[in-house]
Amino acid sequence: MYQVMIVDDETIVRTTLHTLVDWKNQGFEIRGEAQNGKQALELLETLAVDLLITDIKMPILDGIKLIKKAKEKNPELLIVVLSSYDEFYLVREAFKLGIHDYLLKSTISSESMNYLLGKTKKILLEQKVKRAALEPECYVQKEEQLRNLALGREEGKQFLTETAYYLALFEINDYQGVLERFKSDLENHLMKPMMSCAQQIPRVVSKCVVTYLTPARYVLYYKNTHEKHEEGREEVKSICRQLSSVWKNYMNIHVSAGLSALGKEKIHFANCLKEAEQMLNLKHLKGKEQLICFEEEKFLNFEEMKEAKEKWQTLITAIKQSDIASFQVGVDQLREKLLKLSIEKAQKECLYIIYHIALTLEEQNLALEEVYQKGMDYIERITKKETLKELEIWMMNYLRWLQDYMEHHYDRKQADIIERAKRFIWENYSTPEIS
Repeated sequence: MYQVMIVDDETIVRTTLHTLVDWKNQGFEIRGEAQNGKQALELLETLAVDLLITDIKMPILDGIKLIKKAKEKNPELLIVVLSSYDEFYLVREAFKLGIHDYLLKSTISSESMNYLLGKTKKILLEQKVKRAALEPECYVQKEEQLRNLALGREEGKQFLTETAYYLALFEINDYQGVLERFKSDLENHLMKPMMSCAQQIPRVVSKCVVTYLTPARYVLYYKNTHEKHEEGREEVKSICRQLSSVWKNYMNIHVSAGLSALGKEKIHFANCLKEAEQMLNLKHLKGKEQLICFEEEKFLNFEEMKEAKEKWQTLITAIKQSDIASFQVGVDQLREKLLKLSIEKAQKECLYIIYHIALTLEEQNLALEEVYQKGMDYIERITKKETLKELEIWMMNYLRWLQDYMEHHYDRKQADIIERAKRFIWENYSTPEIS
């Protein structure tokens, strides 16, 4: 199905367009509606649309400005303008911006709409054939090169140029549930469809390369062509959000994502990939289904975060194993430490502990949000604590809550079985002999 968005400030016009033709029979599906150009642009950030039908005169943001901005984001987007008799001067301007066709509101009928959709489908098919002709030679080869480079293989070294770039790393949430859905044939039922969805987004095909690293993880390479790298960062963020939304809408796959800082040379690639992974792992503190950008996360220090794991290992292990005696020792040590720190350093220390607890629970196939509160932004919650006493009380209550949950609700034996199964799948998913 080709995807359609209708934009008009009049409800009756949008309703009429819905009912005039059998959209599905023509091979189209109306995926979104908007009352003005501003709403339409917001929807275009998340929806992959093939055909945009828009009024030319609207409040807030009119059709001309919408066309200009939409074409900047996706030059291949087909746009049809709705106009009145006295607006042909605007229609001429719209054609200069690259619209596909126009319809007079007063003459819209089932016949004219079916004729329009027939012409549109032919052009969309030609676009698809053209992309497919280029794909074996260019895009698939780049996918493989990017995958090899990200996995540290020699075959990937020819992928990079000296052009500046960003890397984004995506990870599927609730991967165990996804495994249940797609069973053993992950390549054909999960990975290939994920790639296919990505390739339906023109901005991805023209400006990025996306490939899988494992069935659960995918990497995006964005070539920055903007003079101001802030503009490139905003565009790649927009592309990442759209890609996440497409996977969610078309495959019911929910992902979290981390975005690196700008890489300027080939030698920066490994560091950019590490930055993207660091941001991705912050989903445990920021909440899942978000895009977390390295250049916007300045509060935490990753070297300190790494050191914190060893420093608080007793407390973390005590929660994991429901060791009440060791837990109390760890809590007392933390309380004593916090009261000697500044409020900012104490906040960071608490966040580091929560982060490592989350990673430890994940190893046991248990998400932190299942234990405490779904969608919790720990960074926001903890940085709002203005005094050490307030922070200490919250943190002690929080840790006791985790300890109580692990003691009374968690089946360790079952977790061990699941963890072994998960590790086996991750290590052997590409082995042909194993079905």
